[in-house]
Amino acid sequence: MDNREAKNILKEARIRINDLMAQEKWVDAHRACLEILRFDPENIQIIRLKNRIEKNVRKLNRKALKDDMKKLIPLWKQEKYEEIMPYLKKLEPYAADYAKLNKFILRVQEGYKKYYIKSQKQYFDQELNQVEQFAAANNFQEAVRLAEKLRTMLIREAELKKMIVKLKERWISFELAQNKSLLESEKYEDILLFLQGLLRIDYNSQPVKKLVEKAKKEYQKFRLKQKKELIDKELGRIKTMFKLAKYDLAADAAKDILEIDPFNKVAKRYLVKSQKKAIKKQDRDVRAQMKSSRTKLKDEYKKDKKDFLKI
Repeated sequence: MDNREAKNILKEARIRINDLMAQEKWVDAHRACLEILRFDPENIQIIRLKNRIEKNVRKLNRKALKDDMKKLIPLWKQEKYEEIMPYLKKLEPYAADYAKLNKFILRVQEGYKKYYIKSQKQYFDQELNQVEQFAAANNFQEAVRLAEKLRTMLIREAELKKMIVKLKERWISFELAQNKSLLESEKYEDILLFLQGLLRIDYNSQPVKKLVEKAKKEYQKFRLKQKKELIDKELGRIKTMFKLAKYDLAADAAKDILEIDPFNKVAKRYLVKSQKKAIKKQDRDVRAQMKSSRTKLKDEYKKDKKDFLKI
């Protein structure tokens, strides 16, 4: 390519760039400049065109940013940060070229921090009031749930922690009062299940732990009492069967008692006595049966002899 051809190409390129600039197609014009400079980086005319385009673009950008700021300032003054923040995120990349926008963004961000803290406090106070309303209505489950949720906000955390402890104490006291009749009954298995439920509210509740220990001891006494009543009843039955000479039945009943209470002396004594009496009775029965058999045989013999003599 000779110089004339090169000059013609550059001339056509400059004309095309100027046309694009006249049509305010700044991106296309800028791209065309960069394309020429890639092959001819020292071309002063194209460099000037590129700088001129960039200057115009910065000027247009500043005007657009200024217009955007005019729209955002009233929203900022009204503290409508939810509406402002999405726009600011889009404008942030241009802040370096427009000092006023940069300052505005900083002021909005600072205001948003204060607004957020204020909003959080207002929300916290509203929810805290709701906690108190739940507690006043004896809806302690919801009160504790909401209070635990508020702790995640890390506002007045020490105060909330103490409040939750108090709410759980009130909750447990309320449940104990509501189930007073159950606690005073002898339904110890139901009582222990109920108290285990209260420990799920607060595992460290000392009043509930003391009630659990008390219920366990009373349940143990109750079972021993039931056991004693059963044993006493069975012992009475053994004595009756022993008097009626039903020694096998008396021995079996004594064995049943010893399975429940292996150290019961009365049952042991009756077991031994019943077994001995049963053996003696069995011997007497055998002897009586043998005697009866002998007598029967003698009678039959006498009868047969008498019948023989008659012949």
